[in-house]
Amino acid sequence: MNEVKTFELTLVSGKKTWQLSFLADSLRIQGVGHADSFDIPRAEVPEKAVVSQLWPLAPVLAVKKPKKVMFQLTRVDAAAIRAWWPPATYRELKWVFRKRFWFAAVFGVFLLLTSLPVSANPEAGIDATPFDLESASIGVLAIVFAVLARWFPFRSLFLVECLGCLAAMIHNVVSFAMGERHWGWLIFVWFLLAAVRSEFLLWKRFASVTELPDVVMLLDAEPERRSSGRVGEE
Repeated sequence: MNEVKTFELTLVSGKKTWQLSFLADSLRIQGVGHADSFDIPRAEVPEKAVVSQLWPLAPVLAVKKPKKVMFQLTRVDAAAIRAWWPPATYRELKWVFRKRFWFAAVFGVFLLLTSLPVSANPEAGIDATPFDLESASIGVLAIVFAVLARWFPFRSLFLVECLGCLAAMIHNVVSFAMGERHWGWLIFVWFLLAAVRSEFLLWKRFASVTELPDVVMLLDAEPERRSSGRVGEE
């Protein structure tokens, strides 16, 4: 087992200064000049904090529980924290996808509803709108992804998201080049590029996770339980 490198950082959040101690078994956050203080077990850090960066902005450490605090980091500090971060686990993988379930499901249903055709109503000034196949297709894919993320959280789904964001980014860039998009859409392309990078990094992080999803493990165990039941009956 690799030895955990411990270190300390003094960071500012808002008007308060904090001392962060990255210990072998916990993240200790103590107030400097104020009484706020709390510890997070190292194994629970991925569920209660995150190191993120929206390029080219500076990376940040966002602590969500038990107290919401956000720290701006240097790239050196961010690299040290990522090296200290606990190894990826199947529990964390499930937690990451569980957070995306409702967003993907609601987004998919919204696209499906907005893709439906609308009859014209001249009195109300409403023009007829045809069925939007593109929005409906994306909506169905979003719902399928939500189901897979909730009950079959495979690491490869990060690549699916990565490729989806990459395809949307290329589509918008081509549309902009052909004069079909306003320059403001380039901001959306920037967010898509950040999403591609984020999904790829998550895919790399969970490379060591080899456990099967719960549903698959239950299906694999079912023949053994049936066999055990027959032996008991005999």
